[in-house]
Amino acid sequence: MPKGTNAYNVQVTDTFPDSEQTYIVGSATKNGVPITPIVSGGTVTFPVIPHIDATVDSVDIIYSFDVRVINGTHVSPYIEDQINKAKVKWDIDISGTPAISVSTSAKLEVRTPHLRGLKEQRNVTRGGIFTKRGINYTVGDIIEYRISITNDGAETAFNSVITDKLDSLLLLNLGSITTTHGTATETGGIITWNIPILNAGETATLMFSVTTLPGVAAGGSIPDTASFIYSTNNNGFEVTYGPDKTNTVRLRAPKVKIDKSASLTEGEIGDDITYTITITVPDGTIAYTPLVEDILPIGQVYIGPATRQEPPNPPVTVVPTISGQTITFPINSDIDATAGQRTIVYTFVARIVDATHNPPFYEIQTNISRVKWAIVSGGSFKRQREDKIDIVARTPNITILKEQKNFTNGGSYTTESISGLPEDLIYYRLKVTSNGASPAYNINIQDIISNDLTFISIISGPTDGSVVLSGNVLKWNIPQLDVGI
Repeated sequence: MPKGTNAYNVQVTDTFPDSEQTYIVGSATKNGVPITPIVSGGTVTFPVIPHIDATVDSVDIIYSFDVRVINGTHVSPYIEDQINKAKVKWDIDISGTPAISVSTSAKLEVRTPHLRGLKEQRNVTRGGIFTKRGINYTVGDIIEYRISITNDGAETAFNSVITDKLDSLLLLNLGSITTTHGTATETGGIITWNIPILNAGETATLMFSVTTLPGVAAGGSIPDTASFIYSTNNNGFEVTYGPDKTNTVRLRAPKVKIDKSASLTEGEIGDDITYTITITVPDGTIAYTPLVEDILPIGQVYIGPATRQEPPNPPVTVVPTISGQTITFPINSDIDATAGQRTIVYTFVARIVDATHNPPFYEIQTNISRVKWAIVSGGSFKRQREDKIDIVARTPNITILKEQKNFTNGGSYTTESISGLPEDLIYYRLKVTSNGASPAYNINIQDIISNDLTFISIISGPTDGSVVLSGNVLKWNIPQLDVGI
C-alpha cells in the first residue's frame, strides 16, 4: 500500500490452471507466517484484511503458496505456457466504497519429454544391413536387432523402461546385449531395458542378436515390436507416458518350393506326357495341410495313373479329382520339416488331343502346377506358389497337287484344262507335300478315274507308300511323310 493511504476490506485472490496444476495444502503464507486460504478449483482466496493503515509509511504484504505441475502439453514442440493470475480488491473508505481492483499475471513455461522408438533388424548370417523392412531368413540364421530411443521432446525423460518380448522361435544369444545408455537384462524371453535419464535431443541404442529356431510355418513370419514407458520426473510426483510402441519388423520364413518338369517339351497330337511335380518343404519349417493342383491346358487331357512319392520311399498310386482341366490331388496332412527338408514328388500322365491346324501348325500349351498351404494348424490356405512348363504341340498338314498332260500331243504337265481326242494318252501326276510342323501319318489318297477314261498303268512311283487300283479308284497310302518332303 502506498504511503499516505488507507485501504479497507482488502482481499487477494489467485487463479491457477487447475487442470495442469494442483494446490499443495499447507504451503500458503502471509509475510512468512502460515495462513489458511480457501481453495476451490483453481482459485485461492486469502482472508480479508479489514484495514491497512499506510498513512505514515508504505505497507508491503507478501502472500505465497505452492502448486505442483501435474500436466503439460504432449504435442510438439512439447512446451506450454501456463498462466497464473492474481487480483486484489479493496474499499477506499469505511463505508464500503469499492476501489478499482488490480490484477497481474505470471507465466510458467512447462516442458515435457517425448520419446520415439525405432526397431531395425539385419540377417547377420547373410551379411545384411539394418533395415526396418521385412527380411528373409532360413532356420538357423543369426538375426541382430537394434532399438533406438530418441528424446525429441523439450525436457529430460526419467526412468524409461523399454520391453521387447521375443518370439518363442527366437533364442537370445548370450552376451549379445549392448547398450549406450542404462542397463538391459533378459528373463524368460523378455528383454527389459532401463534408462534412468535421457536428456532432450539424446538417442539411446540397444543391440542384441538371436538364433532362429525350427518350427516356423513355411512362408510365415516372425514379428517383433518393442514397447516403452517414460516419466517427466523422478520425485514421486511425475507423469508417466506410454506404453508406446516402436514400429514392427518381420522375419519372413522360406516358402514351400514347387518345380514342374515334363517327359517331353515338344509333342504331337496323340503323344503322352509324363508330368512331374516336386514339392519341397524347407528345413526347419512346417507346411500345414498342403494341397497340390495341376491345370492342364486346353488340348490336353488327364490319362493317369498318378503317383505320390516321398523319397526314399517308393511311389504310391493316388487318385486325383478331375474337374475340367484341373487335377486336384488328395490333400496332405501337415508336413513337418523341422528335422530336415522334406520332398514330395507327384507324377501323372496326360495326352495331347488337340492343337491348332492353322499356320505355322504349332502352339504353346502351358501346364501350371500349384501348391497351397496354411500357416497355422487347422487354418485356411494363406500361401500359394506355382510353376509352369510350356509344351510345343505340333500338327501335320499336307498339300496335294494334281497335274495332267496330253502325252500323245507332247504337252507339258499343267494344272490347267487340256484338250484331247479319243485314243490320246493322258498322263496324270500327283504331288503330296508335308508342310505342317510334324510328320503326317497314314495318308490315304483316292483318285477316282472318270468312266470316260481307261486306266493303263502307273508311269512312275510312288516315291513313298504303295498304290492299288480298285475298280476305277486309285488308292495311294503313305505310312509316314516327314516335314518338308
